[in-house]
Amino acid sequence: MPVAGFVRKDRVPRVVQEVHVDPNSPKQPVDDPVPREGLIFQDLDEAYQYYNKYAWINGFSIQKGNMVRRKNGVPHFRSFVCSKEGKRREDKRRQSVQAPHPETRIGCEACMALSINSDGTYKVSRFKEEHNHPVVGSPTKRQFLASQRCINGVQATQIEFASSSGIAPTQAYELQSRQAGGRENLGFLNIDLKNYLRHKRKETMEKGVAGAILEYFKKKQEENCGCYYSFQLDVDEQMTNIFWADARMIVDYYFFGDVVSFDTTYRTNDYGRPFAPILGVNHHNQTIVFGGALLYDEIAESFMWLFETFLSAMSGKRPKSIFTDQSAAMAKAIATVLPDTHHRLCTWHIFQNALKHLNHVFRQGTKFRNDFSRCIYEYESESEFLAAWERMLNDHDLKGNKWLEELFKDRHKWAMAYERHTFCANLRSTQRSESFNFVIRRFLNSRIDPLRFFEHFERLVEARRHEESMANFKTMNSTPTLLAPCPLLKQASMHYTLDAFMLFQEEWRQTYAIQIYHICDEDEGSKFKAVDGSKHRESTLILNNNTFQVRCSCCKFEFSGIQCCHVLKLLIMKNQPSLHSDYLLKRWSKEAKSGLVVNHKGAAIEQDTRGPKLARYTQLMHNFVKIASLAAEHQTTFEVAREMSLQTMRHLEYTCKGIASVGPDGVPDVNNIEGQSNAGIVEQTGGGWLRFT
Repeated sequence: MPVAGFVRKDRVPRVVQEVHVDPNSPKQPVDDPVPREGLIFQDLDEAYQYYNKYAWINGFSIQKGNMVRRKNGVPHFRSFVCSKEGKRREDKRRQSVQAPHPETRIGCEACMALSINSDGTYKVSRFKEEHNHPVVGSPTKRQFLASQRCINGVQATQIEFASSSGIAPTQAYELQSRQAGGRENLGFLNIDLKNYLRHKRKETMEKGVAGAILEYFKKKQEENCGCYYSFQLDVDEQMTNIFWADARMIVDYYFFGDVVSFDTTYRTNDYGRPFAPILGVNHHNQTIVFGGALLYDEIAESFMWLFETFLSAMSGKRPKSIFTDQSAAMAKAIATVLPDTHHRLCTWHIFQNALKHLNHVFRQGTKFRNDFSRCIYEYESESEFLAAWERMLNDHDLKGNKWLEELFKDRHKWAMAYERHTFCANLRSTQRSESFNFVIRRFLNSRIDPLRFFEHFERLVEARRHEESMANFKTMNSTPTLLAPCPLLKQASMHYTLDAFMLFQEEWRQTYAIQIYHICDEDEGSKFKAVDGSKHRESTLILNNNTFQVRCSCCKFEFSGIQCCHVLKLLIMKNQPSLHSDYLLKRWSKEAKSGLVVNHKGAAIEQDTRGPKLARYTQLMHNFVKIASLAAEHQTTFEVAREMSLQTMRHLEYTCKGIASVGPDGVPDVNNIEGQSNAGIVEQTGGGWLRFT
């Protein structure tokens, strides 16, 4: 496993390769606890690791000494010395320094020198064991030795995740130290963690914002090939618009992409670049994320590029409805790229704009607000809507109002009289986008750079997914309380998620205020009238007497996917014990996310967006914490656990040597492990394959 070592505050982090030693190889000195002349190493990194391990046991720190290279650049000679080797150089500026660093180098001559052999290996040509200073005897103090302080790959990943989650470096260090059982077991200091983060930020600055963003998305795609990202460049080859969607977003869109909410009101930085999350509604009636876009501007061309890229990521699947604010550029892009998608305007934005343009009418009382609201939500037919709109203009002397005239031209996008037959998952505005943007404003600083923004946005998406996981658990492990022992309610409780069932049960509760009257019998079926005594509304129902399918003029089911109270009342009156299967949509059911999903390349998508390395580490850490807790209770259990852990470590080191030779069944080919004999037994366990010698 690669390790990154950190020594001084001003030292640039380095990456070295950890050496896996095989005791069966005569070329490797694991059986020699003390270096000696003549020992053979495969390379210099292996020699460094060995001498550093010896230094840990004996309580001192090492560093790399002199190196002589051949003309072809291959190291011919290399020495590893004690960190107290040599003397500090004289510096004329030292007299002007108010608080110079204390002396640490005192001329210690302890070292291990190596020279190259003809076969490319390295042999210990000189070894001096004696030190001219006391060594560190306490194991708890050896953690401060410079060469022994390192951050391994998994720890580095955890540090980066903590940083992207907004956790301060000191808190991250404290968390990892507790996880390791104390600071002395962690292997690095708090200053090393800060140096690591500082170095990562420096690397990002050197690559530039565009390069850092590109590397970020490439890393995400390496972790899960189902992830998708795309950039748009301008004439100067500068990055302008960015879109991305991870594998889980693509899967969620496959199941719940019938309705989309799109809003660009959040600005991510001082330049005013709009951030546009593409949101939807899942089977728990929760807000979910289908993708995100960081745009350069809000012109029609940018929106057209975004929608085309979004469709490409989602294998061409178009939403049935899309909710936006009143943007002419956005409307043009939707009409061009999504001509078959119903474009709905956010009613909340319409009310906000009405307050700006018709403030003098709103101040006169609540009558105009009520009339305006009824025009938006209540009327079922176009004729009723047109008549009510004309009355509103006459009653409030608004004839000729320019803003209302422009709004009336787009009536098909906001009046329910025109959109009742379009499925919208019960949405009527972009308020889910507004709520999501509020969370972003609360947790994200608008001044952070785009790369950090992506990392923090990922954290918010994970929080949403955690809420969905909790809702899944609650749905699968609990039963809703029914208002009455009604067969329709029992059927719905078995089919719907808890949240969707609550929507259904609310419709059922409203049946108490509904009166059903038979009108006539026709060829299509029987016609009924449903009168809502509480809301003073009437709806017309047509019942198919053979299949008991019912159509209602309120179109509640067509709009939300949940059957209306009028139909439920008629079924109860007809003593029907169940709903027709056509009225139990899968998208609101407990099994809404069942099925295989493929990406734009036709490959199956793996939904787990965590890094596989971190996922494996988390699973193992859960077991190891339990082992450490049990073993620490008594000295006997401690000795057993320590011996088994050492054996496991050796077996893992041998296996890592053979990872490059893995058979088709995923089992390491131990016969091809470099430098290892064929003797021994391979035993399969529940956790994998181990070699016992």
